[in-house]
Amino acid sequence: LEKGKSNIEMAQAELDRYLHCYNRFHSHAVGQTFSEDQLRKFIRDLEDRKEECEKPEERVFKNSLEQLIECRRVLKYSYAVMYYMKDGSVGKTLFEDHQKMLESFTERLSGLTEKRFVEIDQKDLMNLTGAVKQFVKNVLAGGPY
Repeated sequence: LEKGKSNIEMAQAELDRYLHCYNRFHSHAVGQTFSEDQLRKFIRDLEDRKEECEKPEERVFKNSLEQLIECRRVLKYSYAVMYYMKDGSVGKTLFEDHQKMLESFTERLSGLTEKRFVEIDQKDLMNLTGAVKQFVKNVLAGGPY
């Protein structure tokens, strides 16, 4: 037993930690499904137009949606990884920082892609997609976790 904590307090703390990770996992799973549906609808709309090739801005939007799906997948499973990391370790702290930054950028990208296509600033979308892609690499690189 940890000093000064009862079995009940320790069990409650463990349950809270588990629920936090599970809820974040589930939230990103729902976001991933939403983005996958959004991408399918976008591709279907492109196909319905029956044009020979997609416009550059359409390709950028499609790439952003694909990146968003990858972000959600990575974030979803990052909570499973985090659950098993040793509390208070430097590696876990670094991992959580990378995770938090990726989450912040992912939410910003999600907000952009949820706007009407014609309202989206393509430059912002391209820049944010690139930044998010780099944060995914940071989380996946593993570092000294």
